[in-house]
Amino acid sequence: MERFENRTVLVTGADGGLGRACVTRLLREGASVVLADLTFSWDQHTKDLRDARNTLFYSCDVTDSSSVNDLAASALERFGAIGALVTFAGTARFADTLDVTGRDWAFQFDVDVRGTLL
Repeated sequence: MERFENRTVLVTGADGGLGRACVTRLLREGASVVLADLTFSWDQHTKDLRDARNTLFYSCDVTDSSSVNDLAASALERFGAIGALVTFAGTARFADTLDVTGRDWAFQFDVDVRGTLL
């Protein structure tokens, strides 16, 4: 038996480097996977995954509670339950500290912290 057989895992930030690696491993381990990201690259890797019967792609803004609620509702409708959540959604702005604005800090906090809690 595969470790994640009959389990659904929701992964935010699913189209980024760590997210992609996690999704690939979860699928290999038998999981159904909900891939959530703000946008998807739709390269060959994501196109191949989209054809799998045990995946659901969902464009989601983790800083928006209604977007997150819609994501959860879609995942539950498709798979019936969510057994695990992996939160890779994140952002960073690389700049000198004095050049970072309050808006930059707020956006990063919203994605990296609030987005995990919503």
